[in-house]
Amino acid sequence: MRVSIAALLLTGSIGVDAWVSGSSRSLRRARTVRQAGKAGKIVIKRDDGPKQVDRTGGRALYLNEDSENDKICYDAFFGPDTNTNVMVLPYLYSPKNQGVASQVEAYCRRNDLTYLCADYHGVSQSGGRTEGATITRWTKDTIQLLDEVVTGKTILVGCAVGAWVMMRVAMERPDLVSGLVGISSDPDFTEELLWANLSEEDKAAIMAKGKHEIQWGSNTYEITKNLILDGRDNLVLQGGPKSIEIPQPIRLMHGSSDEEVPVNTAMRIMDVVTSTDVIVRVMKGMTHFIEGHAEYQMLLSCIDDAIVAAELNVYDLKTPASG
Repeated sequence: MRVSIAALLLTGSIGVDAWVSGSSRSLRRARTVRQAGKAGKIVIKRDDGPKQVDRTGGRALYLNEDSENDKICYDAFFGPDTNTNVMVLPYLYSPKNQGVASQVEAYCRRNDLTYLCADYHGVSQSGGRTEGATITRWTKDTIQLLDEVVTGKTILVGCAVGAWVMMRVAMERPDLVSGLVGISSDPDFTEELLWANLSEEDKAAIMAKGKHEIQWGSNTYEITKNLILDGRDNLVLQGGPKSIEIPQPIRLMHGSSDEEVPVNTAMRIMDVVTSTDVIVRVMKGMTHFIEGHAEYQMLLSCIDDAIVAAELNVYDLKTPASG
């Protein structure tokens, strides 16, 4: 029987490459065992019959293309392993073609995994306006992408607000998610980190005008009334230990120099989820935005580790009758 361990790893950049190489070997071993034990064609059963997916892939593809408000622009590249997908959920208001996405895409291509990333509603090439960009909307769009673009379950890689979205997706559709990887995770940030610290003038401006630019950390963001109000309906850190039903493996990385989100947010995520397989890695000197070789290597090692843990969740390699 597999025993999961919740752990906290405090680390700098020393030893990251060794971790990555070891984790990659574990990834290959786990995938080899799974493929050997599940030979043959995989059919994804759905209420309306087998799921049909266009596996051509490419950049700037669209769902709901005929609707200017609802269209979702995404990139997808399909690997031969149809049941192992990795999806990147970007930073707040960031387009899909950024550093994290590029690194994860290259990782997926090297490892024959399916890669997926989309522009959020109200951002870049997707439809809608900033006023309609909310946690609820981004969660809904992510679920549609997972339902209609890929087969099997997916490792979600959430950047800051993307980590909040990935938690909501895992709560609402656990059947679509095999594991979670968070970078500078900031669930509940609208209430705890923004609203609680805004001046009365900024609060009044947001509510009166519908949106208002505010300073958060070293960056300026346009914060909308809808984002604040919708955030209150999607809070995940308020219920106490094991209050959020997310049983999947979770890997979180956070920077010791993050000016926007405190490190203890990652610890709180570990506390509220039901998963017993949660690892938090705090990287010395890393800021809110991941950058630099060592930080990207740490991210890829987290994804490696999440994939291996997800495989073990399904195929218990220590029990003789499993697999």
